[in-house]
Amino acid sequence: MSFDYDSEQLRSFQLSNYVGCSFAALIIYEYSITFGQEIETIWKRKVTVASGLVLVARWMLLLLAAACILTPTARGCTAAGNIVHVMFAVGYLPVNLFLSLRIFALWGRNWTLFTIVFVLGLAPSLTNSLGAADFTFAPFVGPVSACLDFLKPVYAANFNRNYTMRLYCAGRTASAGPHGDQPDMDQVISQMEGCAPGQGPRLNSGMYST
Repeated sequence: MSFDYDSEQLRSFQLSNYVGCSFAALIIYEYSITFGQEIETIWKRKVTVASGLVLVARWMLLLLAAACILTPTARGCTAAGNIVHVMFAVGYLPVNLFLSLRIFALWGRNWTLFTIVFVLGLAPSLTNSLGAADFTFAPFVGPVSACLDFLKPVYAANFNRNYTMRLYCAGRTASAGPHGDQPDMDQVISQMEGCAPGQGPRLNSGMYST
């Protein structure tokens, strides 16, 4: 399977990083200003099923925010991938159960409605779990750092191998300036389209060898 890398894709990775950091900052800020209310309304009172579900939903969202700011290394991408897989599997369950209990209470403790709403609410968790099982996460090494998800592990290996070749060629071309200055990201990106896949050094790793 082949991949094409152009300036728009790289800038898309950079924009994704900005959005992820903004999301994480917003969630952390919201938690910091509402944590006192959480202590007063939940922790200082008797814990119930409803309050427990609220806590789980809140802290799972904070965990997802943490995944957005993990360092895009092999270990960091693995951790982020595990968090995302867990969120896909169980992220909807607390909200689903909370809504089902609300229906149960509002409709005179009607177990039939509770069961219908709860079973229908399981669909997103099941479909997301099945879909996430086929994906793997790998670090993207280049002028823009990112964690990318691939449908199969071999695609991740192909992507990093081919991109490394293109990046090597682009870096060598962009650095050949009159003053020998280090190229910045825009210089490297501007040279990417002029480099054919496979240009660059032979890598020794068995996974990425050409």
